[in-house]
Parts: sequence; C-alpha cells; structure tokens
Amino acid sequence: MRRKFLTQPQEQSDLFSFLKGESFVRFGLFSLIIGLFIWPIIHAGVFFADDYQRALEGNVSMATCGRYLAELFLISTSFSPALYSVAPLFQMLSVPVLAFALMQFSFALAWDRRSSLLVLPFIVCTPFFLQNLSYCFDAITMSLALACAIFPFCFQGKYKYGFATFSLLVCLNFYQAALNSFFILLVLLSLMKLLEKKEEKILSVIVFFSKYLLLALFALVLYKIENFLLFPLLAGDHAREYAVMSLSPASLCQAVEMFWHYCFVECNKGLVAWILSFAVICGLGRFFYRLVTLENKKEALCASFLALFLLFFAFISIAGPMALLAKPLIVPRVMIGMGAFIALGMTFLVHYPSSFKGFEKCAFALAGISMLGVMVGAFAYGSALGMQTKYEEQLRDHLAEDLYALHVTTDHLIVGLLLFSKPPLAPYVKNTLRSFPWILNDLGDRVGNPDPILWPLPYQLIEAGLPEAIEVIAFVPEDWESDAKSGSLLCRYSHKIMRRFYTIYQRDNHVLVDFNQRKCLAIEDFQKG
Repeated sequence: MRRKFLTQPQEQSDLFSFLKGESFVRFGLFSLIIGLFIWPIIHAGVFFADDYQRALEGNVSMATCGRYLAELFLISTSFSPALYSVAPLFQMLSVPVLAFALMQFSFALAWDRRSSLLVLPFIVCTPFFLQNLSYCFDAITMSLALACAIFPFCFQGKYKYGFATFSLLVCLNFYQAALNSFFILLVLLSLMKLLEKKEEKILSVIVFFSKYLLLALFALVLYKIENFLLFPLLAGDHAREYAVMSLSPASLCQAVEMFWHYCFVECNKGLVAWILSFAVICGLGRFFYRLVTLENKKEALCASFLALFLLFFAFISIAGPMALLAKPLIVPRVMIGMGAFIALGMTFLVHYPSSFKGFEKCAFALAGISMLGVMVGAFAYGSALGMQTKYEEQLRDHLAEDLYALHVTTDHLIVGLLLFSKPPLAPYVKNTLRSFPWILNDLGDRVGNPDPILWPLPYQLIEAGLPEAIEVIAFVPEDWESDAKSGSLLCRYSHKIMRRFYTIYQRDNHVLVDFNQRKCLAIEDFQKG
C-alpha cells in the first residue's frame, strides 16, 4: 500500500535532472547574490518612510500614483483591503522574482555561466535600487516591475511582440520607473548586434531597435489611455500627470539639473563609485576598439556613429519617462536603470574574448571587485539605516515624553513640525558617509534640493503611543500663517523647552517643534527656509 504514495522512478529522475540542470544552478546562484545584496536591509528590520503610514493606517495609496496592478497585488496578497505589516516577507519574495528574470535573460543571451554571474547581477545590485528594496511593502511590486522590463527579451516565440507589449504594460502598472531598464537593455542588445559578423548588420540593428522602441511607445500609449479612463475613479494628481505627461522647457531643464545632480554630484563619490565608473568606461572603450577594428572601415564608421546615438539614448534613459512629467520626478529610487547601464559597460569588459594576454583575468578581477564594492556598500547602507532609525526612535521617545507632559495641561494639543527641519544624523552614520556619500540620498535627505523633506517622525510619534488628543501634523497651522502676515513673531510663546536636538515652542494649544536649533524665529523666516 505504501508504494502508491511514493514518487515514481521517472518522476524522481526528472526532479533530480532539474536540480542538477543549468537552470536550477543559475537560479540558485542569482538568488544567492541578490539575497546577499538585500540581506542587510532585512537584517536592519526597520520601516522606510512610506511603510509607517501603510502599517499604521492600512492605506495602500498606489492607484493614486498610477500603479494600479501594484495596489491590486498588495491587496490580493494581504487577503484584505487594508494592509498590515508582514515584513520582511515582500522583501524576501523579491529575491526569487529577480533571480528568475536574470536566469531567463542569461539563457536568452546564450551566455556562459561566468559571464552571466559577473555581469547580470548589476542590473539589480546597484546603490540606486537599494532604496526600492528598503520598502517593506513596495519592494516586491518594484521587483516585479523590473522583472517585467527584462522579460520582453526572454521570449522568442511566435507571439514575442505581443508578449513584449503586454509585459511592458504590466511593468508600467507595477512601477513606471522600471521602464528605464528596458530601454537600456534594448541598447545593450543593439550594441551586441553591432559586433556580430553579419552582412547589412547596421540596417538589422536599426530595425531591431526601432521595433522594440515602438513596442515600448505603444505600451506607454496604452498606459496613458488606461490612466485617462481610471484616474477619475481611482487615482489622484500623480496619475493625472502620468496620463498627460505634459512636457515644458522649464520642466525639462529641471529634470536635467536633478539628473546631473544625482548622477555626477552626489552618487559619483567614494571609492566604490570610482571603481564602477572606471569599469564601465573600460568596457565602453573596449567596445569601440572592437568596433573600429572591423575589416570594413566604412561600415565601422557608420556603426560608430550609430553606437554613439544608442549610448546617448541609454544615458538619458536612466531618468526615463519620469523626466516627461509636468513636475519631473528625478530621485535615486526612480533611476534604477543605472543598474542596467552598469551591466551594459560590464558586458563589453567581461563577455568578449581578448587577444591581449592576461586582459581577461584583469577584466574578471575588476568586475569581481566592483561587485564586492557594491555588496560592501549594501551592508554599509543596511547598517546606517538601522542605526539612523534607532537614533530617531530614541529622539522620538524623548519628544513623546515632552509632548505628553504639555498635554496634561491642555485638552487638545496640536503639534506642528517645521517643514525645513531635518533629523540629526547618528554619529556612526556620519562616519559611514565618509566612504559612501550616496547613502545620504537613500536615507531620504536630498542634499542641495530646496524642497522640504518630511521624515517619518509624525508616524513614529503615533507608534510611540501618544494619546489621540495630541494631533501631530507635518505643516504649520493656518492660524499661525495668518499671525505671521500680521507681523506676529513666534518668539511670543508662553512656554519653551530646549533639548539637545530640538526646541519646543508652545502658544495656547499649539506646539511647534524645531530641529534646527534656531533662535527667536519669525514665522515668515521659516516659511522662506
């Protein structure tokens, strides 16, 4: 009787052959690399900015950003219309999703295992994608979007163009910024075709690039139509911008300025950034060397001009569709295409054989050191994120006690947090920033940007157990603004508490918390910053 419950010999053979097969090996190795990359964030075990609101209030709030499938996915996997914390489940699920996408892409490229493992993980493992993976709720939807941006190149059947369009539309519904990676991977495949020994290859490259570019544009048109139909019912201002995508010279200049700031000012610092830049430049230099040494010099010249155009297209695609909004959204978390751009450079550094003795070993070593640097940066970021959050929680506890003491004498206390206040950095984080300056961007402090950033202190105070009679808001109440217009000064407070990192001003039932330690301050002063 027992034998009928056992696996049949043929089924056992199929199972073992799969476990020994190249697919399983590559999937496991990609999972190991990505898992190591994301482990420091999981180990830190902290909420990122948007996670507090979702965990405390249960709001999904993704359809308002035009991310309809992302909202549907989170509601479905939570088995409830209201979200609740299951951290780090969604971050852990991101690992097999991304590993499967990289495995399929490596087979579509027909690469060997060594090239695949040295190049393709950079699509995921970059400082620009760390912030995305830090979201306890949103990491899985962003990972699914990136996987859908890779899948169009993995299917080569009869309906490959239909599949590609569908995959890109799904990508846009999960997270629009992932489309950046698709454009850059399209350039990578086009450049690889330029190095093939074929007749009329320039024309074939142009046709290949144009077909997939038109598919992406068609998917964008479908997505815009979807937003036009759905945003009156489900969405808000952000989805309306995605539907319109009105581009003006002023918004384009703003996008270029922010793109330059993040790519070359803030993130191009530290030894790891320099090593990555050097590796990418070496890879691109090697590509052009192979291109100009083609036998047909006229073809080589034409191919070089085409390659320059494609690389320029890949470069501007790092910012991607977000630069086309009426209010451009250019921040590190939407520039995840930088990973694909690094992989593009690494491809020509590692994948193609060299006639120079010892060059391949040096190239493999440089790629390995680059990945090691990225991993060290990920661990530094996870450690900094954990220490900074604990530091803010200590500050929160002290502030909560002060506010509770003020509440004893007032029935309803309104607490306003100054817009231009920023949390103090933990001492250990300051030391880490000397080697990894880009971590400051991922922690949410946009250096050099005049717009205010509201850190998650209001939700941290709610988490601290403040009574409902203490209302914490992240802006200055309207009556204070009217007082400011009449020339009234904030200095006319009835009570003041000075602490090491903040000062509390009280007037009647209004409280203002200032973390900038400014002296007697006029309302109009902090409105201007």
